Amino acid sequence: MTFRIPPITALSFAAALLGSCQSRFEPQKLDAFDVGKTNSVLDHQHASGQNKDLLKPLHLVSAEKPAYPAELQDAGVGGAVEVFFTVGETGKVESARVLKSSDRRLNTLALDSVRKWKFQPPVGANGPRKTDATQRILFTPGKGDNGLQDVVEGLGSHVTPFHYPKSRYQKLWADKPAYLPLLEPRPLVKTPRTLKTLKPGFPTSLYSQGGKAAFDVSFVISEDGSIEDVRTIESTHPDFNSLVERAVRDWKYEPARTAKGPVKVLWEKRFVFSSSYR
Repeated sequence: MTFRIPPITALSFAAALLGSCQSRFEPQKLDAFDVGKTNSVLDHQHASGQNKDLLKPLHLVSAEKPAYPAELQDAGVGGAVEVFFTVGETGKVESARVLKSSDRRLNTLALDSVRKWKFQPPVGANGPRKTDATQRILFTPGKGDNGLQDVVEGLGSHVTPFHYPKSRYQKLWADKPAYLPLLEPRPLVKTPRTLKTLKPGFPTSLYSQGGKAAFDVSFVISEDGSIEDVRTIESTHPDFNSLVERAVRDWKYEPARTAKGPVKVLWEKRFVFSSSYR
């Protein structure tokens, strides 16, 4: 039985500033593989009848994101690799091969990552058994939304930008129930493409403080590409959330589209700032 795990994006983020304030979480952990999110999706798939030959959902125990060499990011090399792999009776990935790829230079990076993943042993009616899975891994080299669009156009995908559990967004936008349906996946033929961006304007006095800061921001892109609303999901320096949000409010996108035309979407950006920001 073959099923799909949601795509993982190997993101590259703009560098920027800040330091000294007490951090709530470490910027380098923002790119950690979200095992819990993946397992929640696997639970849902099993409950809906997929991989029903297993007595319980296949659960991921540990995983690594693919390595993404700086030289490839700097050269703008990105795309997607779809990997088919077999999970053995012990939960280890026994074999993996590329089904489809937008750039052969990314193939080995994706395969090396998947081969290290570890699952709970898959169990069928007669005990532990092998099962197959398919994973699409996205590589987006510093192009953000436009890089995701290249993937959609090249391979086709239900691309979602969310990095936190669904419940986190439901709580964040609880006072705006009209936005909650935007959390559900939709068959976009075009993701939002950036037309205008503005760097957050941090106080000059903070440049000398060094260190790093990170912000995850959720925002709504309307049917005309303007920003309707912005909220910070998580940050290391909450005192500066409003500066990031203010900058994002002035951004402009080419709107997302389904086959029926432009649609409103809930989108997400991650900012990592260091003392090199100018």
